[in-house]
Amino acid sequence: MTLDDFERELATLIGRPTDLRPFVCEGSPLACEVFLVGFNPATTMDADFWEFWRPGYGYDKAAWFERYLEERAAKPLKPGKTRRQKISATRRNIECFVEGTVPAQVLETNIYAKASDDMKSLDLASREIAPFKFLLEKIKPKAIVVHGKPAVEAIRKFAVSAFVIEADHHFSRQTSKDAARNYGAAAAKEVGADTPLQANLAAIAPFATLFATKGFSFGRWVSDDTPGGLASFPSVTLSPEADTFVQAAYDGGLVLEDFPWAAWKDSQEARRLWDMPGAVEKASARQLAQLLTVLIRGDRFSEGSLLGAFDSGLLNRIVQRAVAIGA
Repeated sequence: MTLDDFERELATLIGRPTDLRPFVCEGSPLACEVFLVGFNPATTMDADFWEFWRPGYGYDKAAWFERYLEERAAKPLKPGKTRRQKISATRRNIECFVEGTVPAQVLETNIYAKASDDMKSLDLASREIAPFKFLLEKIKPKAIVVHGKPAVEAIRKFAVSAFVIEADHHFSRQTSKDAARNYGAAAAKEVGADTPLQANLAAIAPFATLFATKGFSFGRWVSDDTPGGLASFPSVTLSPEADTFVQAAYDGGLVLEDFPWAAWKDSQEARRLWDMPGAVEKASARQLAQLLTVLIRGDRFSEGSLLGAFDSGLLNRIVQRAVAIGA
């Protein structure tokens, strides 16, 4: 199934626009080998699910998360409450779970796609199982982590081939951040992703010292005169060390295959990594690989992009982060 086919069939099933939130993920749902399953979304939102869908890329979770924060902050407090956490306890642990699964990709989903403040307020008419069944059928996850007794009881009724991990508690209570990460790591192991992408960063980590050396040249623009005395179009000549760096990224599996880099570079997640101070310094191993993929593959179509990334300090920040992750 292609991503376009998935989009078309899902839109037919849930409508467009829709007040349902069948899932959240970063990028293509078809690449998600791990499902994290709850009962139903607990935070109602005015934003339409399809507002964050990007054709050819999938779901823009970073953009959705920004809207989630905005709408959550704007909601009136419940009677007797004087303050509200920036994110819910459930969302906090979901993010920790996703961290633990790296490099496996996660689809955050629920038995029922309609949001409600609590389970009891989800009316029977809204308890439609078809969107979840669609996701199981089309994506075929290899591992499912389910949290909360009602969701656990529901998932037991499905004939799934995936390995199912039943969390001890709902992620909103009695679940620490470390416990959530451990559930993620266990799921990653089940899908064969227990050899983390972090290990691959060792391929570029040795360049950290070189890139920080004063006077080091990554490359330069050159323009040769033609026999007629006319200047040719300038082109980039990379230094031998820069060529070695690019090859090391390829050899280390950090230039990702089957990754929609051209679409991802315009996503909210990518823009945040590019533009927000300190974002690269907190990036995951997968995000570093995604950045490198955009820079290296993109340089073929926009010559000078890689050199520009070095001159701006971005490449140095990437390799410094690679060292920090591997430390």
